[in-house]
Amino acid sequence: MSDAAQTLKLRLARRSQGGDAVEISVLRGLMAAIDNAQAQPVDLSGPASAMRAFGDGTGEVERLTLSAEDLARLIETEAEVRDEASAEMRALGRVDAADRLRTEAAIVRRYA
Repeated sequence: MSDAAQTLKLRLARRSQGGDAVEISVLRGLMAAIDNAQAQPVDLSGPASAMRAFGDGTGEVERLTLSAEDLARLIETEAEVRDEASAEMRALGRVDAADRLRTEAAIVRRYA
């Protein structure tokens, strides 16, 4: 894991212990998005996808390293997805959901 990703995940983990419920939910989602972005593509035809006994680490692979630019792009994408969903909810008359999504986008952008 890159230094930037590690630093961000530590900041998120510390902050998620004392925030409100919405912020904690957003931060957990952001940590999951980082983990997903670091996952190696899976080749289901290769030996890494073979069945193994529980605890057998022979199929383990290194996680991808995210640069500071990768992280910034990921964070902005996460915020944009929430902005787009907010606009859709507002168009449907779901103002409460739209406001919640706008709040989530603002929380995400604090970590950009």
